[in-house]
Amino acid sequence: MLLDKQARTLEVIARHVEALYAAQGNLSYAVRNIGLFENDGSLKSRLDNAFSINQSNLGLMLDFAQRIKRDPSLDPPNAPSIASVALTPAPDSIVPPAVVVTLFEHDNYLGGRVDLTASTPNLNTYGFNDTVSSFKVAGAPGEYTVEFFEGYDFYNPFLKVQSPFDCPQIPVTRWMDLPVGGFGRGVGFRRTPIRYNDALSSVRITKNY
Repeated sequence: MLLDKQARTLEVIARHVEALYAAQGNLSYAVRNIGLFENDGSLKSRLDNAFSINQSNLGLMLDFAQRIKRDPSLDPPNAPSIASVALTPAPDSIVPPAVVVTLFEHDNYLGGRVDLTASTPNLNTYGFNDTVSSFKVAGAPGEYTVEFFEGYDFYNPFLKVQSPFDCPQIPVTRWMDLPVGGFGRGVGFRRTPIRYNDALSSVRITKNY
Protein backbone atom coordinates (compact mmCIF):
# COMPACT_ATOMS: atom_id res chain seq x y z
CA MET A 1 0.00 0.00 0.00
CA LEU A 2 2.77 2.42 0.91
CA LEU A 3 4.56 1.73 -2.34
CA ASP A 4 1.36 2.47 -4.30
CA LYS A 5 0.96 5.73 -2.39
CA GLN A 6 4.60 6.60 -3.04
CA ALA A 7 4.16 5.98 -6.78
CA ARG A 8 1.04 8.18 -6.94
CA THR A 9 2.77 10.94 -5.01
CA LEU A 10 5.79 10.85 -7.33
CA GLU A 11 3.43 11.12 -10.32
CA VAL A 12 1.87 14.25 -8.79
CA ILE A 13 5.31 15.74 -8.21
CA ALA A 14 6.35 14.93 -11.80
CA ARG A 15 3.29 16.85 -13.11
CA HIS A 16 4.14 19.85 -10.93
CA VAL A 17 7.77 19.76 -12.07
CA GLU A 18 6.79 19.53 -15.74
CA ALA A 19 4.48 22.56 -15.38
CA LEU A 20 7.26 24.55 -13.72
CA TYR A 21 9.79 23.63 -16.41
CA ALA A 22 7.28 24.63 -19.09
CA ALA A 23 6.89 28.03 -17.43
CA GLN A 24 10.68 28.37 -17.18
CA GLY A 25 10.99 27.61 -20.88
CA ASN A 26 8.50 30.36 -21.73
CA LEU A 27 10.30 32.86 -19.51
CA SER A 28 13.68 31.93 -20.97
CA TYR A 29 12.32 32.42 -24.48
CA ALA A 30 11.03 35.87 -23.53
CA VAL A 31 14.41 36.85 -22.09
CA ARG A 32 16.26 35.67 -25.21
CA ASN A 33 13.77 37.48 -27.48
CA ILE A 34 12.90 40.46 -25.31
CA GLY A 35 12.83 42.78 -28.33
CA LEU A 36 9.67 41.06 -29.55
CA PHE A 37 7.65 42.44 -26.64
CA GLU A 38 6.58 45.84 -25.37
CA ASN A 39 8.98 46.90 -22.66
CA ASP A 40 8.66 49.80 -20.22
CA GLY A 41 12.19 49.16 -18.99
CA SER A 42 11.19 46.74 -16.25
CA LEU A 43 10.41 43.66 -18.36
CA LYS A 44 13.80 42.00 -17.89
CA SER A 45 13.68 42.36 -14.09
CA ARG A 46 10.09 41.04 -13.97
CA LEU A 47 11.07 38.04 -16.09
CA ASP A 48 14.11 37.38 -13.91
CA ASN A 49 12.00 37.61 -10.75
CA ALA A 50 9.40 35.17 -12.09
CA PHE A 51 12.16 32.78 -13.15
CA SER A 52 13.70 32.95 -9.66
CA ILE A 53 10.35 32.17 -8.00
CA ASN A 54 9.77 29.16 -10.25
CA GLN A 55 13.34 27.96 -9.74
CA SER A 56 12.82 28.05 -5.98
CA ASN A 57 9.58 26.07 -6.30
CA LEU A 58 11.34 23.57 -8.56
CA GLY A 59 13.92 23.04 -5.83
CA LEU A 60 11.17 22.43 -3.29
CA MET A 61 9.45 19.88 -5.56
CA LEU A 62 12.69 18.02 -6.29
CA ASP A 63 13.61 18.00 -2.59
CA PHE A 64 10.16 16.61 -1.78
CA ALA A 65 10.69 13.85 -4.36
CA GLN A 66 13.80 12.78 -2.45
CA ARG A 67 11.92 12.90 0.85
CA ILE A 68 9.08 10.73 -0.45
CA LYS A 69 11.61 8.13 -1.55
CA ARG A 70 12.81 7.92 2.05
CA ASP A 71 9.32 8.13 3.58
CA PRO A 72 6.56 6.69 1.35
CA SER A 73 3.87 7.66 3.87
CA LEU A 74 4.13 11.39 3.06
CA ASP A 75 1.11 13.00 1.39
CA PRO A 76 1.51 14.72 -1.99
CA PRO A 77 2.59 18.39 -1.85
CA ASN A 78 0.21 21.18 -2.77
CA ALA A 79 0.47 22.51 -6.30
CA PRO A 80 3.21 25.16 -6.39
CA SER A 81 2.51 28.71 -7.49
CA ILE A 82 3.82 29.27 -11.01
CA ALA A 83 5.05 32.78 -11.72
CA SER A 84 4.50 34.28 -15.15
CA VAL A 85 4.74 37.66 -16.85
CA ALA A 86 2.08 39.10 -19.15
CA LEU A 87 3.68 39.77 -22.53
CA THR A 88 2.40 42.10 -25.24
CA PRO A 89 3.94 41.78 -28.72
CA ALA A 90 5.82 44.89 -29.77
CA PRO A 91 4.40 46.73 -32.80
CA ASP A 92 5.57 45.15 -36.04
CA SER A 93 7.43 42.43 -34.14
CA ILE A 94 8.08 39.17 -35.92
CA VAL A 95 5.79 36.37 -34.79
CA PRO A 96 8.04 33.87 -33.04
CA PRO A 97 8.27 30.48 -34.76
CA ALA A 98 6.47 27.53 -33.26
CA VAL A 99 8.38 25.18 -30.99
CA VAL A 100 8.74 21.87 -32.85
CA VAL A 101 11.04 19.81 -30.63
CA THR A 102 11.47 19.95 -26.86
CA LEU A 103 14.51 18.15 -25.47
CA PHE A 104 14.75 17.06 -21.83
CA GLU A 105 17.75 16.32 -19.65
CA HIS A 106 16.25 13.27 -17.92
CA ASP A 107 13.82 10.43 -18.69
CA ASN A 108 10.09 11.14 -18.50
CA TYR A 109 10.48 14.82 -19.52
CA LEU A 110 12.25 15.88 -16.34
CA GLY A 111 15.31 18.03 -15.72
CA GLY A 112 16.48 20.92 -17.87
CA ARG A 113 14.83 21.51 -21.23
CA VAL A 114 15.53 23.15 -24.57
CA ASP A 115 12.90 24.18 -27.13
CA LEU A 116 13.89 23.99 -30.82
CA THR A 117 12.08 25.90 -33.55
CA ALA A 118 14.48 24.96 -36.37
CA SER A 119 17.28 22.54 -37.25
CA THR A 120 20.22 22.76 -34.86
CA PRO A 121 23.62 21.49 -36.10
CA ASN A 122 25.28 21.79 -32.69
CA LEU A 123 23.43 21.45 -29.38
CA ASN A 124 26.37 23.07 -27.63
CA THR A 125 24.65 26.27 -28.74
CA TYR A 126 22.24 25.63 -25.86
CA GLY A 127 24.73 23.87 -23.58
CA PHE A 128 22.81 20.67 -24.24
CA ASN A 129 25.26 18.45 -26.12
CA ASP A 130 25.26 14.80 -24.95
CA THR A 131 22.52 15.64 -22.45
CA VAL A 132 19.18 14.51 -23.91
CA SER A 133 17.32 11.57 -22.34
CA SER A 134 13.74 12.21 -23.56
CA PHE A 135 11.97 14.47 -26.03
CA LYS A 136 8.68 15.60 -27.53
CA VAL A 137 7.86 16.54 -31.14
CA ALA A 138 4.89 18.86 -31.70
CA GLY A 139 2.87 19.48 -34.84
CA ALA A 140 0.03 18.01 -36.84
CA PRO A 141 0.30 14.38 -38.02
CA GLY A 142 3.12 14.22 -40.55
CA GLU A 143 3.69 17.99 -40.49
CA TYR A 144 7.33 17.63 -39.42
CA THR A 145 10.06 15.04 -39.89
CA VAL A 146 12.68 15.19 -37.15
CA GLU A 147 16.05 13.43 -37.35
CA PHE A 148 18.43 12.99 -34.42
CA PHE A 149 22.19 12.59 -34.80
CA GLU A 150 25.07 11.46 -32.60
CA GLY A 151 27.51 13.90 -34.21
CA TYR A 152 27.58 17.59 -34.93
CA ASP A 153 26.38 18.91 -38.31
CA PHE A 154 23.90 16.04 -38.74
CA TYR A 155 26.53 13.28 -38.68
CA ASN A 156 25.71 9.65 -37.77
CA PRO A 157 21.89 9.49 -37.68
CA PHE A 158 20.21 7.14 -35.22
CA LEU A 159 16.54 8.09 -34.99
CA LYS A 160 13.94 9.59 -37.35
CA VAL A 161 10.35 10.37 -36.36
CA GLN A 162 7.34 12.31 -37.59
CA SER A 163 5.11 14.65 -35.63
CA PRO A 164 3.49 14.30 -33.23
CA PHE A 165 5.81 12.06 -31.21
CA ASP A 166 6.57 11.65 -27.50
CA CYS A 167 9.64 9.73 -26.33
CA PRO A 168 9.84 9.46 -22.51
CA GLN A 169 13.11 7.53 -22.73
CA ILE A 170 15.70 7.33 -25.52
CA PRO A 171 15.51 3.66 -26.60
CA VAL A 172 18.17 0.99 -26.77
CA THR A 173 19.29 0.97 -30.40
CA ARG A 174 22.35 -1.25 -30.52
CA TRP A 175 24.36 -3.80 -28.59
CA MET A 176 28.11 -3.92 -28.04
CA ASP A 177 30.54 -6.49 -26.66
CA LEU A 178 32.17 -4.66 -23.76
CA PRO A 179 35.06 -6.10 -21.72
CA VAL A 180 34.11 -7.46 -18.32
CA GLY A 181 35.99 -5.70 -15.55
CA GLY A 182 37.31 -2.87 -17.73
CA PHE A 183 39.26 -2.35 -20.92
CA GLY A 184 42.60 -4.11 -21.29
CA ARG A 185 42.06 -6.65 -18.53
CA GLY A 186 41.47 -9.61 -20.80
CA VAL A 187 38.73 -11.18 -18.70
CA GLY A 188 36.15 -11.73 -21.44
CA PHE A 189 33.30 -9.79 -22.96
CA ARG A 190 29.65 -9.32 -22.18
CA ARG A 191 26.85 -8.36 -24.61
CA THR A 192 25.71 -4.97 -23.35
CA PRO A 193 22.87 -2.70 -24.52
CA ILE A 194 24.06 0.78 -25.51
CA ARG A 195 21.49 3.54 -25.22
CA TYR A 196 21.70 6.78 -27.12
CA ASN A 197 20.81 8.47 -23.86
CA ASP A 198 23.06 11.51 -23.37
CA ALA A 199 24.53 11.07 -26.86
CA LEU A 200 22.59 13.57 -28.96
CA SER A 201 24.56 16.35 -30.69
CA SER A 202 22.40 17.70 -33.54
CA VAL A 203 18.77 17.74 -34.70
CA ARG A 204 17.35 18.30 -38.18
CA ILE A 205 13.74 19.51 -38.56
CA THR A 206 11.97 19.32 -41.94
CA LYS A 207 8.52 20.84 -42.47
CA ASN A 208 6.57 18.58 -44.84
CA TYR A 209 3.61 20.89 -45.51
